Amino acid sequence: MYTKIKRILAAMICLCLFVMSAIPAVSVSRYFTDASISLTQSRFKWFYGREKNSIDVVYIGSSAIYKYDINVQNWEDYGFTSAGLCSAAQPFEATRYLIEETLKTQSPELFVIDIRQLVRTAAAEATGDEIYTDNKFETYYSSLFSSLKHSYTRWKMINSVIEDKETALSWNFEFLRHHNKWQDFESVEEMIYELTDDSDYQKAASINGISVTSFLTPIELRDYESITEKLEVPQKYVEILDDLISYIKSEDINVLFISTPSKSKKSQRRIQNWLSDYFESKDCEYIDYLDYIDEIGLDENTDFSDTLHTNLYGAEKWTRYFGAEVNRRIGKPEHSKKTVSQWNEALANWKVEREKLAAELDVRIAKKVG
Repeated sequence: MYTKIKRILAAMICLCLFVMSAIPAVSVSRYFTDASISLTQSRFKWFYGREKNSIDVVYIGSSAIYKYDINVQNWEDYGFTSAGLCSAAQPFEATRYLIEETLKTQSPELFVIDIRQLVRTAAAEATGDEIYTDNKFETYYSSLFSSLKHSYTRWKMINSVIEDKETALSWNFEFLRHHNKWQDFESVEEMIYELTDDSDYQKAASINGISVTSFLTPIELRDYESITEKLEVPQKYVEILDDLISYIKSEDINVLFISTPSKSKKSQRRIQNWLSDYFESKDCEYIDYLDYIDEIGLDENTDFSDTLHTNLYGAEKWTRYFGAEVNRRIGKPEHSKKTVSQWNEALANWKVEREKLAAELDVRIAKKVG
């Protein structure tokens, strides 16, 4: 009996030692992920570093947000602060948990939730299309999961997004996914540099994580108003929406659902038509900004970086138009001297960066549009 007790205690001690040693390794292993996700990690790190209760508006969604929004422009024009807990192709299942994560340190006046990724995945599932390869999903999941602090909220989010429990466990303990990448370092010096270099973060933080570009792709938007048919959202996503709406209503959270304007498939537009009715039935506000192209002033020849995102000029127009809507809802909140100083500094840094991007974009427009 005594021997059995000793074995149990020894096993418990070993487990505790493993957990204590694994948690730092998990955090470190985030730096071994694809370089393309470093901006997302920087954006989240910037958010975590904000003064408590200093963010007025929080955006949640995919690149449909961070390729459109210029937060310091809204600061200059309307006086409100904002942050985006956004990542490429962000799974809609994560939305509730990102709200939870926000409320640990911030009390925003408004949450803005973009539903583009919900529309794309729901339309793909409803029609039998495939929109991403497994390798793409790996990158997109890494982008989101590796950007959050370790917590029970993160654990819940991963287990909600990843259905296979064994796979979810490996995402919760990223060391299990990336442990073999230690061998990629050729020297201790290289390893130390990679784990301590924060140049990406410093650049992103200097302009509050803004991610708009100077790329240019002239596009042709369809006459979406002529598409009136509806395509029912698969039950899986209806249940996710029901759960999210139940949560935000029970917690009395102010939420606006939106779709930013971009080129989309007919099936996606039909999904949006169905969702418009759904949100109305749930007494939730939803605005499809594809219906407001002319009001926003978007130019198909000069304002898009690709078929799914605006470039600098398109983002400035979107930010100005949507910022006015946010301002109408929340006004101009008060901020501490520390927050005012930080945002004014970021605004000054952005104006320098903006001139560089504008010069690059003007050259591209001259070549393509004439």
